Amino acid sequence: MSDVDIANLELAVDEACANVIEHAYGHDRTKEVTIRAIFDESEMRISVIDSGKGFDPSQVQSETLDQLINERKSGGLGMRLIKTLMDDVRYEIVPGQKNELHMTKKINSSK
Repeated sequence: MSDVDIANLELAVDEACANVIEHAYGHDRTKEVTIRAIFDESEMRISVIDSGKGFDPSQVQSETLDQLINERKSGGLGMRLIKTLMDDVRYEIVPGQKNELHMTKKINSSK
């Protein structure tokens, strides 16, 4: 992976963890976030797992970047950023148990 791809991967994971800490856990420092990484020659798969408040990405309005900036909203950019940086993003919820954000980055991908 190039240095740029590695930096983008780090940024996506950092943003995912920040979203969990802020939105799922409400900044509760006693809660845990689990990060799993699996990779082979073709791709890296990372999962960020929490037991906090669930999140349904389909319920988030898909405002344009200009709308978010004009309305001075601080939220709404995290998942958009993650989806831009990664090749595939899925969110899995097991109500009352866990939430998992699955992110995949193809190795040697130009995205």
